[in-house]
Amino acid sequence: MSKLLCKKILDKVMPSTRVIIARELAKKKIGQAKIAKLLNITQPAVSQYLNDLRGGLVNELESNREMKRYLSKLTEEVLSDKLDLNPKTCSICEKARANGIISKKEIASSICLRQTPKKG
Repeated sequence: MSKLLCKKILDKVMPSTRVIIARELAKKKIGQAKIAKLLNITQPAVSQYLNDLRGGLVNELESNREMKRYLSKLTEEVLSDKLDLNPKTCSICEKARANGIISKKEIASSICLRQTPKKG
């Protein structure tokens, strides 16, 4: 039975993405309340991200040069208040797939709602 690829993205990649962005914003001396507002999440969630209590793929994302560059760009867009991260989920998924963050086996055994042909 195929699983939705979105579940993997929402459970693993997006929290790890938020960890990396929250860390970068914190390095710029931005407080947790402001980070929460910029990421459209709660301050306790930011605290968990900054204390490594969420985000199981952080090392994989940070060690991939293309993903690191992409997330750095997203961080700047978030900081300039020009980006709501949630609508970028599909774009982040595409980058993660293209850069090997999600294995080919996982991709092959999953359904991507964005790429599923419509019937009718």
